Amino acid sequence: MQMDLSHYSVPVSMIRQYLFCSRIPYFNEVLKVNPSDRLWQFQGINHHDRQEMLNKRRKLSKFGVAEGKIEFQVQLNSKPLGIHGICDAIVFSENTTTPLEFKLEKNKPSKGHIYQIVAYGLLVEDRYKTVVENCFILYGEKGKSEVVVMNQWREKVLTTFEKLREVIDRSIMPHTSASEAQCSQCEYQNFCADRY
Repeated sequence: MQMDLSHYSVPVSMIRQYLFCSRIPYFNEVLKVNPSDRLWQFQGINHHDRQEMLNKRRKLSKFGVAEGKIEFQVQLNSKPLGIHGICDAIVFSENTTTPLEFKLEKNKPSKGHIYQIVAYGLLVEDRYKTVVENCFILYGEKGKSEVVVMNQWREKVLTTFEKLREVIDRSIMPHTSASEAQCSQCEYQNFCADRY
C-alpha cells in the first residue's frame, strides 16, 4: 500500500511516538489503528485546562518577555514541512514568538518532549514568518519551566521527521528496539504482538 505523501501531513505528536517506538507511526498512520483511549490521555487534557487557567495569571518574565500575550491551543500546520498539530500555548511579544508545551510529568522533559516542542517551534516559524529562539516545556502541577534552545535541536528534529516519513512511505512495519517495559505500556501491544 503506497501512500501519496505529496499532500500528506504528519501529526507533531507522532515524533514523540516514533522516538518511543518506530512502529507506532506505522500502526497509527499507515494501518489507521486507533486503540482505545487511556486514562493518562484524559489526565493530560485536564492538566492542560488547569495550566491554561494558571498561565492567564502568571507573569511572562519566566519566558524572557516583559510584555505580551499568550494564546492557548493554537492550531498549526505547514505544507512545506508536512506536519501539523495543536500547540498548547504561544507567547507573543514585540520581539519574540515562543511556543509552550505543558506536561503532567514531574520529571524533566524527555527527548520525545523536546523533539515535540521543537517541532511546534518549526511550525510557529513557518506560520508567523519569524525565528523562534527558545521554546519552553512546563512540567508538573507547578509548571516548572525548562527552556529548549531551537538551534540545538532543529536539524535533529527535521532528520527524525524524514525517518518517520520513510516509515509511513514504505508502509512496511519497521524493526523496533523497544524494551519489554516499553511494550508493556504501549497501547498498540495487541496489534504488534512480537513480545508474546
